[in-house]
Amino acid sequence: MAVVATTEEQARNAIEVIEIEFDALPSVTTLSDALAPTAPLLTEAPDNRVAETRYGDAQATQAAFDQAAHVVHLNIVNQRLAALAIEPRSVLAYPDQGRLHIRMSSQMPSGVRNTVSDLLSIDKEKIRVIVGDVGGGFGMKTGAYAEDVVTAYCAHSLQRPVKWIADRSEEFLSSSHGRDIQTQAAMALAADGKILGLRIETLANVGAYPTMTGLAIQMLIGPATSFNHRKCPTKTPWVRCMTPVRLR
Repeated sequence: MAVVATTEEQARNAIEVIEIEFDALPSVTTLSDALAPTAPLLTEAPDNRVAETRYGDAQATQAAFDQAAHVVHLNIVNQRLAALAIEPRSVLAYPDQGRLHIRMSSQMPSGVRNTVSDLLSIDKEKIRVIVGDVGGGFGMKTGAYAEDVVTAYCAHSLQRPVKWIADRSEEFLSSSHGRDIQTQAAMALAADGKILGLRIETLANVGAYPTMTGLAIQMLIGPATSFNHRKCPTKTPWVRCMTPVRLR
């Protein structure tokens, strides 16, 4: 639901008179609760697991652990965080010469254009996303937010400029959060301390409504930056398993 008004005060007053009735659904807030046998399921997929990806040589790693003189284990928790920029998110959309212009701060302007095109059924050639100096992003400015699409829709439907600016509380709640992963790491060592193998298993909280960007960061970008076998100077066998989990 969106309210379009000529002033911010009018918009806030209109929102306050809108009443929404909804039924509360069972929810969980931690990874362990989401994976519990009694956890409410968001989809037909079991255990609320969205997907799983594996990297490395599982057999070679297992062989290294089988012959290890010592094995050390470490549980690591990366807390959830809000990657907030100094400035709150804002978007301005306006029609001009047959095209819908969208001015915003984004690390992925072409992705925003494609999303708006798909959701609003507008040809990509008729959408122009304008991005100036982005500044800090840290993944939080990747892809299109619901507010971006709604602003574009309102401008396209009304054929007039429409802008939206988040306040700090809105930004804290609605912008993409990061981290919130739990990792179990194990290292196989020879008697002289030489590293023989490494095993990492990670669970990632991607929320009740995961986005492609959120999944890509957890399943592709995160593992690639944390341990890249192509850059590893040794031939140590390793395996990493990433499992994004949905939480209502």
